[in-house]
Amino acid sequence: MSQVPEAGSHVMGSELAVATITSFTAIASSWLGARSGRLNAEIAVRAEHRNQRRDPREAAYREFLTAASRLRDSLASVTMVRPVERDRFTQEFVEAHPVMAASVKAAWLEVALAGPKSVRDAATEFEASSRGAAIMATMIRHGFDTAAVDADMTRVDMIRDFVAEVDKLNSALGKFIELAQISLEDDGTIRAKNRRW
Repeated sequence: MSQVPEAGSHVMGSELAVATITSFTAIASSWLGARSGRLNAEIAVRAEHRNQRRDPREAAYREFLTAASRLRDSLASVTMVRPVERDRFTQEFVEAHPVMAASVKAAWLEVALAGPKSVRDAATEFEASSRGAAIMATMIRHGFDTAAVDADMTRVDMIRDFVAEVDKLNSALGKFIELAQISLEDDGTIRAKNRRW
């Protein structure tokens, strides 16, 4: 014999299904509302980050890049054609180089304050190489005016070291540009992604 369902049990099953669907809909709506609020808060934080951090960084990076490019172009006038000869180290070049290196240092201070550490480190590497190149250029121009064989060897070695320092400086500038672009594109989500589960 088959059992006949009671008339009230079918209605009660429908009510239970409606109640379950309503509960799930309420939970989903609550979760979506919370998610939407969180996304809106993240958007607001990104906009604030852009105004408070990005703009000053961009100004500092631009100032540094301008000073560094001037110096790099000046150095290229001496090192572009190889082998580099002593006569390219003119008095004008030797006197201008420390002034340009000082401009780089002043701009470096702003980058060091603006951060982040990776960009500061790349700028520090460039700034240190610019000072080293200035010292070497002065020594090449003025420090080896004797005709002694040892002085000639030292001059050749110093020019080789100068060229290596300029190459290092150019590499550091490329690294600075790459890291500065990453820093300016970061609206706070890079650090936030690293902090999440």
